[in-house]
Amino acid sequence: MTTFKPLRDLITFKGGGTPSKQVVEYWNGNIPWATVKDFTSTTLSATQDFISQEGLKNSAANLIPKGHVIIPTRMSLGKVAINEIDLAINQDLRALVPQVPLDARFLLHAVLSLKDEIIRKGSGATVKGITQDELYKLEIAFPPIDDQIRIAHLLGKVEGLIAQRKQHLQQLDDLLKSVFLEMFGDPVRNEKGWDIHPCEKAVLDISSGTSYGGEDRTFTSPDEVGVLKISAVTKGTFDPTEFKVVNKAQITKTLRFVKRGDFLFSRANTVELVAACCVVPQDYTRLFLPDKLWVLTLNAELVNPQFFNYLLKGTSNNPRFSMNPGAQ
Repeated sequence: MTTFKPLRDLITFKGGGTPSKQVVEYWNGNIPWATVKDFTSTTLSATQDFISQEGLKNSAANLIPKGHVIIPTRMSLGKVAINEIDLAINQDLRALVPQVPLDARFLLHAVLSLKDEIIRKGSGATVKGITQDELYKLEIAFPPIDDQIRIAHLLGKVEGLIAQRKQHLQQLDDLLKSVFLEMFGDPVRNEKGWDIHPCEKAVLDISSGTSYGGEDRTFTSPDEVGVLKISAVTKGTFDPTEFKVVNKAQITKTLRFVKRGDFLFSRANTVELVAACCVVPQDYTRLFLPDKLWVLTLNAELVNPQFFNYLLKGTSNNPRFSMNPGAQ
């Protein structure tokens, strides 16, 4: 039978620091220096910033040998990664240093399973953080080392299948765009000579929701509601898992919950992702719109929602099409 133990019995934390920005010689050296902005996956193989040996020596930054599980304790709570290179970390990160036999990949997945609990324990009005004492209290499964390695291997295979599935979905999406262009031609050049109508005839109304701060976690009770993140539409299909749980006590305005058939359009994002859109497949009575997502009411006699979706997906990244009215 697998036992559960608090992290305090299994690991110690090693923190970091930031060299003085006033000392030029401390920066742009050959030592990778990690911050929360480098947590884009479960591996840390590169960093955006570098420090020098002098910067490392004259700060609280610690050099963490490769192969350690590292977590943020401020901002981006719930994220976890293993460093694939030796690197230094700043004060918002903690490296988990095993005091007992612990497989790094197993520990990674064990801590990932605590994501919701870590987020719930975070505190702070604007930026959420969690203390080491709270982290030490968290419990994870602690099977024998051979079982840890076997479990980590199986979970690694699952990760590979998920990554492969995402790649296949992207390939299918690219194929759909290609078929659309083959059938209807380039929407900008319009080499097939289709009738052209101003967008105001196809879009009868545009409305948005209201944004509230929330917690990046799953629902824990049936009466909770969540505000959608713009990432709910960036893949071109609606993703109901991309939301933040909002405290009802802070809600002062009428909420616009998404429902089947809603045509969502992202009005704000990076240059590559602005104008992402999707059609909502069913009613979601607990998910409401933020102010950065629009609902477009389409003229059903003029345009089919799915056609309009692929039309916009095909033109939003077209160099001849711009969301900037002043662009040529």
